[in-house]
Amino acid sequence: MPPTIPDILLVEADMTHAKLIRQAFAASMDPMTLHHVPSLGEARAFLAQSAPDLVLTAYELPDGSGSDLLPADRENALYPVFILAGHGHEKLAAQIMKTGASDFVIKSEALFADLPLLATAALRDWHNIVERRKAVKALKDSEASYRTLAQNLPGIVYRVHLAENNRSQYFNRMLEQITGFKESELQDTQICSMPALIFPEDKTRVAGRLQHAIDQAVSFELEYRIRDKHDKIKYCHELGRVVKNRDGRPVYIDGVIFDVTEAKETQAALEVSRQAWQSIVDNAIVGIYRVTAGGRILMANPSMARMFGYDSTAKLLAKVVNFADLYQEPAERLALMHKIDTTGFINGVEIRMRRRDGRPMWVRANVRQVDDPNGRKVYEGFLVDISEQKALMHRVQQSQKLEAIGTLAGGIAHDFNNMLAPLLGFAEMLKEDLSGDSHLHEYTDEIINAALRSRDLVQQILTFSRQVDSKVRPVKLQPIIKEAIKLLRSSIPATIKIQQQIASDCGIVNADPTQIHQIIMNLATNAYHAMEATGGWLKVTLKQIRLEADEMLMSEMSPGAYARLRITDTGDGIEKQILDRIFDPYFSTKSKGKGTGLGLSVVQGIVKSCNGDIRVDSEIGKGTVADVYLPILEHKTEQQVVEVAEPVIGGVERILLVDDEAPILRLEQQMLERLGYQVTTRTGSLEALAAFKAVPEKYDLILTDLTMPNMTGIQLVDEIRKIRPTIPVVICTGFSELIDEEKSKAIGIQGLVLKPVVKRHMAKTIRSALDQAADN
Repeated sequence: MPPTIPDILLVEADMTHAKLIRQAFAASMDPMTLHHVPSLGEARAFLAQSAPDLVLTAYELPDGSGSDLLPADRENALYPVFILAGHGHEKLAAQIMKTGASDFVIKSEALFADLPLLATAALRDWHNIVERRKAVKALKDSEASYRTLAQNLPGIVYRVHLAENNRSQYFNRMLEQITGFKESELQDTQICSMPALIFPEDKTRVAGRLQHAIDQAVSFELEYRIRDKHDKIKYCHELGRVVKNRDGRPVYIDGVIFDVTEAKETQAALEVSRQAWQSIVDNAIVGIYRVTAGGRILMANPSMARMFGYDSTAKLLAKVVNFADLYQEPAERLALMHKIDTTGFINGVEIRMRRRDGRPMWVRANVRQVDDPNGRKVYEGFLVDISEQKALMHRVQQSQKLEAIGTLAGGIAHDFNNMLAPLLGFAEMLKEDLSGDSHLHEYTDEIINAALRSRDLVQQILTFSRQVDSKVRPVKLQPIIKEAIKLLRSSIPATIKIQQQIASDCGIVNADPTQIHQIIMNLATNAYHAMEATGGWLKVTLKQIRLEADEMLMSEMSPGAYARLRITDTGDGIEKQILDRIFDPYFSTKSKGKGTGLGLSVVQGIVKSCNGDIRVDSEIGKGTVADVYLPILEHKTEQQVVEVAEPVIGGVERILLVDDEAPILRLEQQMLERLGYQVTTRTGSLEALAAFKAVPEKYDLILTDLTMPNMTGIQLVDEIRKIRPTIPVVICTGFSELIDEEKSKAIGIQGLVLKPVVKRHMAKTIRSALDQAADN
């Protein structure tokens, strides 16, 4: 629509005509503003200042022609122009209209009266022209913008006519940049899918997808490889849509093809890197995991799963609801998390965890706290199973303890046996001197038995410290266990019931029967003490089982068949923190007078010497289970040992007796003299050597202590044999690592007597040495 009150410029030199025109506009129903100037120059000055909505100008003006006000560019004219001319100019009208006038009016009063109507119509037509002009310009500007956009997109923008044999209508300049081909070179190749350039392996898939999109008249998305003009492989990602006409028939395809080669290569490189990383994680020998603050496991590698006893990572993630469930003490995890939250990480921290079957496990952990892409707090870490290292360290520590106690045991054995020697020896001689009906026989028997038990205790200490070898042989455990149970029944209170389950088919083991008896008595005594106040059940079972490799982690045993001796009690149980120390020498929780702390240490030493193992499990309020494992001997029979009492035989030979302990020297002298020998005594090795040098032929045998000041028994023998090489020698010792029966024979010693001396054994050893020397 034209402006509400349009501005009109009237250029007229004839004032009469100007007045008539004013009157006509004043009388018009449509309000208009009329500006009048009389000349061409004044009109130009007015137009330089503002643009009216309509110009009415006389053709003839004092200073020129009104046609000079016509626009030079009709298409871009700012306003319409009416030419007013007098009669006689009708032929000029057509020419003037061609040059850009909107109308040509012949001056007359009647026409002047119609000018407002003509002006209103002209303004309306002009408004429509201007609006169309604006729309055309906007369309052209829009097309130019879209063309600029299409030209500058980083992909091939195209349009293909389906009805014209896939003739391409448009490509932007990226066609040549991506493919290396100009548009003219690809006119016959259906550029929407570029089949001429697509890899043969991709063509069938692309053609099928494209045909489906055409048939359904839908948008599509394709990805394929091409080989460009320079034979370079490129990856393309194509987006397009099928356009239909009013009849619903597909007519053309609009689309864009992007070069995604760099992204694909980056993706491929990332995939290679991811696979390499995944391979490292999957094949790592340490457990790798990621877990939320709430305990949900987000990721775990196969080693992590195997470490906790699961066949796969999937099973671990499915079965373990909370990571805290893998800890022996869940509260320990909270403390560790607090430390991680405070410092950001932990390194080399040893943690107690447990496997799927509940077995304990030690791990060394490196853990750090990080934020995931969503800003959540997560923990990621590495776990190394150090259970075997811990077990080895424990065994090393035990070995060191045994080594230390072994050194102590040797000294104890030597001194204690020296003290026992006169006790046992004089008791035996006292018994010999008593009349057959003397009531003192009972007392001497008790003294002798106490001395022998003390000697056996020393032997246990030496066995525990592995200072001496036990006499092992193939034996059946059943009779030994039953004999021990008989003894137990008579020595423990009736409030403790004994139950036994002894499998008759359990195989033979290699052991010292005395030590087996000792194992049972030690373990049963511990069980008895645990139930002494409350009573309960003591259960002894024997069963043959088979242990597999995965059950050997915490042990030096090998897989195979084992005899399992199990002693169970219903006592108070043992606290967890104490269980690790129960095999320590001299460690005891019993009250004073109830134990020495050596019982379990001795048992462990015996079991280990048989290539077995002992395991103790206990829980407060639920009692204790002690399992002894001894390897079964395949296809072996028990060796029966029968002791035959031999008569005590003495002699009349001359013996040089040497010992630095006066009580022992007096005891051994009396023993030998009672056997009929002629005895010369000396309390020191130097004095004995001097006595021998004085009369070398006076003596038939040397009986000497091993450990003496100034010169040992062996050194004394070496000096004596420099004088008389063939004289027989018997060594007497409480204990020494320097000599045993095998070593004594190797250095030419004819006999070895261990303190405390038993008369029968001493007599047999000396007689054998003298007889052997006589035969030689």
